[in-house]
Amino acid sequence: MNFTMKRLILALVLVLSAFASAADSADSILKKAYAESSKSHRPVLLIFHASWCGWCHKLDDFLARPDIKPLFDKSLVVTHLDVMESATKSDLENKGGKEVLSQYGGAKSGLPFMVIIDAKGKKLIDSNAPKTGNTGFPAEPAEVAHFISMLDKAVPKLTKADKEKIKEVLTTKK
Repeated sequence: MNFTMKRLILALVLVLSAFASAADSADSILKKAYAESSKSHRPVLLIFHASWCGWCHKLDDFLARPDIKPLFDKSLVVTHLDVMESATKSDLENKGGKEVLSQYGGAKSGLPFMVIIDAKGKKLIDSNAPKTGNTGFPAEPAEVAHFISMLDKAVPKLTKADKEKIKEVLTTKK
């Protein structure tokens, strides 16, 4: 392979990797979530997170549990926006995500920040508890109580038994 061909291949790889690593915009992600919400009549659980955030990973692990995931899948459109990344990982951020975070009152709340919104983007409730601030990952009793109150208020497809299961998993220490 000659030098020119190697340079051409390298340039092509660099261009393709730039496209592959570019995160979708917040607007694009939200449009998909709103469409799914409208079609399925499920509100959107919008989670703001970052790759460095340990509590964000705990929340994602919780939502992915085999005994929990089906409960959320039947009742919510779970959507993530990546915000507040370190300078070396800023390419992971969803463009416009910080503005959406501010729009929903989470700019000074820390991560993860959650908001439940309807199919038109109207906020139904967020993870800022009146007395304790941002629930983030619900680990403490007051945080679990606020998280369950979020589900009570905004997620009619979750049954009482579903919410009891969620509460049980969150409050059982392993």
